[in-house]
Amino acid sequence: MLAAVFYGCEKEPLHQEPNTPKEASAEGMIKLGKRLENPFTVENMQKAYNNLVKQGAVKSGLEISPTHQYIRFLPSDMEQFDQLELDTLNAMFDYPLDYEIEEGGTYYYDPELNPEVNPYSWQYVVLPINKPVPNIPHEKIADLVLDISAVEKSPERAAALWDMLETEALRLTGNLNEKESATKGRWTPSGRITVWDDVVGRQIPLQGVKVRARWWFFWETGFTDSNGDYTVSGTFKGGRKVNYSIIWERSNWDIREEDWGQAYYNGPKKDTEWNLDITSDKSLRYATIHRALLNYYYGDRLGLRIPYSPSALKPKLKVGYYHHDHWRDINGSAVPFRENLTIPHVCIYGKDGSGSWSTTDFIYATTCHEVAHVSHWEMVGEGAFALIWLNPKTRIVPESWAVAVSWQLTRNEYSRFGNFALNYIDFYFNKQQWNNSNDKCYTPFFIDLIDNINQRVQHAGSSSYPNDNVTGYTVAKLEQLLYAFRDLDLLEATLLVNKPSGVTNESIKELVSFYKNL
Repeated sequence: MLAAVFYGCEKEPLHQEPNTPKEASAEGMIKLGKRLENPFTVENMQKAYNNLVKQGAVKSGLEISPTHQYIRFLPSDMEQFDQLELDTLNAMFDYPLDYEIEEGGTYYYDPELNPEVNPYSWQYVVLPINKPVPNIPHEKIADLVLDISAVEKSPERAAALWDMLETEALRLTGNLNEKESATKGRWTPSGRITVWDDVVGRQIPLQGVKVRARWWFFWETGFTDSNGDYTVSGTFKGGRKVNYSIIWERSNWDIREEDWGQAYYNGPKKDTEWNLDITSDKSLRYATIHRALLNYYYGDRLGLRIPYSPSALKPKLKVGYYHHDHWRDINGSAVPFRENLTIPHVCIYGKDGSGSWSTTDFIYATTCHEVAHVSHWEMVGEGAFALIWLNPKTRIVPESWAVAVSWQLTRNEYSRFGNFALNYIDFYFNKQQWNNSNDKCYTPFFIDLIDNINQRVQHAGSSSYPNDNVTGYTVAKLEQLLYAFRDLDLLEATLLVNKPSGVTNESIKELVSFYKNL
């Protein structure tokens, strides 16, 4: 019932259609090609070994036995999905690994499944043979041979033997390309990733992105640095083409394709570096949400606490992006308990109710706003937060707090791009144009405790605006007091006890009184 009445945050009226350049990109559902004959099955590796023995290339007597299992799981609910994520250390794929990828995309859902019955698609996993299989509905696809170190102790001999065995298995199954067979040495996938920003008006480096390079059942990952550059953690045989992809996740969060499908960018299959400029469509929004999450968790969050930390008993934060508007004209929402209904903790919408796309800075700010709600209920408890939000008289506290966090973090992010960007963000997100005829919950109350602007003076003494003679609080200090902000009376008492130097009791009381009387 609580989840049903939590609708989230109203769309701000001040934003504009983004001036985003358009180009063809790997959007939509991944399109699979034909299924490939798997060279790494026990049967095919045995055939390859027998051939090498006949050729006199290797000695006989080697026991070919499975080292891994290739399994697909079908979680039925959020609890099973999160358990699988923990058991496999996030090494899951929601598309099969033994198919060609004909066209890249941003998500995959098995077309043979019914999303109304199965909220999750099949999850494909490669598990070591001695690891217990999670007790979740599953099908074993194949036993695999991915390593021979157990039967050949010398690393040098094991590497040479594996190279021969793997090459012969690829040849037998029609998966060996000429360039690979003729190339010696190894190579390391790398590249650079940037993203368009509507305010800055150009591509900017995309930091902290998880990039994966995969070849069959082997993959390596890397993360982009502050320049957008990345190098994955391992190497591949020269001439061997890898499937590049971005997985929009980190250890603390997942970005989802709407409700619970993993958000991706599946790029090309190459044996050279991969550079990507993200400019439009879903991927632009995924990247912008990622920027906000990265800075809130790992960047300069201005002394704010880490908003949410997963554990063995608590899943990662799920942030769903919806590439459309919401029927109630909201740009985002965050609801305690909602993960129990197989809905992400946070939902972000690409369009408002009028059908206009939100600009990248607005997506960024909305993400910060909704994650601030998550941090708030992590601090005071989900039940307490729900009661504060559901009461129309106290809803001003959580919503105005999230407005202030969004304002601070978004302004801080854009300040590094210059004064033009900073002024733009101030105009849209400090809400100094707000007055008592506007929404009574999404107010600049906490901003007024921080900034040094008096709206009433700026607006020629109009009593429609608060008389803001209060300054000197910080967003970090206010967060430390947030547990006590259950209503405006308690909030006022707490502010008076913790007031900054130079701020009078009368100025605090007058400011709080203005908001009490809305």
